[in-house]
Amino acid sequence: MKTRLTQIAFAAVAVTGLAIASAAAGEAKANFKVNGMMCSACESAVTKAVTKVDGVKSIDADSDKGTAVVAYDPAKTSEDKIAAAINTTKFKVQK
Repeated sequence: MKTRLTQIAFAAVAVTGLAIASAAAGEAKANFKVNGMMCSACESAVTKAVTKVDGVKSIDADSDKGTAVVAYDPAKTSEDKIAAAINTTKFKVQK
């Protein structure tokens, strides 16, 4: 019985460790209000600039809402770097 409890406890610690490692390597999301983005070509320009940033996993640029939602690895990049990439286009992040 004691051996079985030890095995269960060890398994729980191992699974918890994996969850923590996964969260540490995790993903963050940032929402940006992008001024002047009005069409699909605008979305493409913002998407192209943002995907060049190392650590960006995905971007959803929406010209109807004037927003860009970016999933990224916070160990590799930051919201400031992503905003700077958007600002290299003719569109600017609203602060």
